[in-house]
Amino acid sequence: MIVEPNSVLLWSSGIESTLLLAMLLDQGAEFDIVQFRSLWTSVQRKRADDLIKRWNLKVFDYAPRDLFFVANSEKTSLVFDYGIPLMRDVLPSDTCANTLTQVTRNPRVPRKWDTYIIGTRKDDVYWTHETLIPGERFEQAGMKFWAPLYDYTRERAMAMAKEYGLVEEVPENDSGVIHLCTKCLNTTVDKVFCPAEQEWIPTIQWQPEQNLAYLRSMNHV
Repeated sequence: MIVEPNSVLLWSSGIESTLLLAMLLDQGAEFDIVQFRSLWTSVQRKRADDLIKRWNLKVFDYAPRDLFFVANSEKTSLVFDYGIPLMRDVLPSDTCANTLTQVTRNPRVPRKWDTYIIGTRKDDVYWTHETLIPGERFEQAGMKFWAPLYDYTRERAMAMAKEYGLVEEVPENDSGVIHLCTKCLNTTVDKVFCPAEQEWIPTIQWQPEQNLAYLRSMNHV
């Protein structure tokens, strides 16, 4: 793999991006590393920090420009807007979604790199999009992306991760799901019982279809 000058790896700490990080380090490539750690759990942070310490890495971390929800009749996801969107599943809990107002925002996400390296495969799927990326190399809004593992299968990536001894650090069942109460986002009723307030409250008036359309209009990886 030939890494172009002024490239950055978007390291999510998932199987593929961690494997890609190990492979690039193994060949002595020069590149920067960025993580987007907003709402990571302590376990996720510790796993990444352990690898940072072990491999003596310098890693940048930026807050998102904004957060917003998308939903259909079956799923709800939280979108982190970094200029490119990152989507994470939301599962029910008693933690109020209003806590998201406390998440730090950064209106000026830097775009100082020429090439963005990502661990996305061509068979990666997410309910919000028919396809996540159009090819191994592509350009969107003046940003060049490179997905070296584009033709890998999940099985091949897992096998190589085991060869690098990464499976323990990146458990396959660590999905990065966010647990929040989103009852008030229910558009089919007028009121819901709020666990945080311990009373019935009006639901929030929003348009899930518009949010989903906006997400699909953004650059995505």
